Amino acid sequence: MPRMSMDIGGLDEWKQLLNKVGSREATRILARSSYRAMNDMMRISKRQAPVRNRGGGTLRASGTVSVPEQNGDGFKIEAGYGGAASAYAKVVHDNPRTGKTGGVGPKGQKYRSWSEVGKWQYLKDPFEEKIGGGRSAQPALIRKLQADFEGWLRQQGAR
Repeated sequence: MPRMSMDIGGLDEWKQLLNKVGSREATRILARSSYRAMNDMMRISKRQAPVRNRGGGTLRASGTVSVPEQNGDGFKIEAGYGGAASAYAKVVHDNPRTGKTGGVGPKGQKYRSWSEVGKWQYLKDPFEEKIGGGRSAQPALIRKLQADFEGWLRQQGAR
């Protein structure tokens, strides 16, 4: 079953904010903000996930994001598909023909059931675009995280 995860660690880069916020609160803010980012990515992924014969949706419905889990000095968040759609999820995620066959196989055979909408790499592509590897993803994610920290600091100053 396709899975992507985000491990956040190396909070040294955030020392100035950590000194103002405190590492425990900083980890909590970072976890909450990262969890929102993974949920945003999952919403995009679900729109790209294949649906078999337009009447299904089991695969899309199986998409989940785990709550942040403590992992050393950081935390881990996992997003993926599975459950009743586990076998189907893996096959269509890694098949470049997903959503493009029109119900006909490479040798001309007619499929009984096929993905009419969606695309392959429906988890990997949004993950790389929004969180992991896209050129604009990391700076945008970092800016969002920094804005969350600064928002928390403003909120604390208002008390």
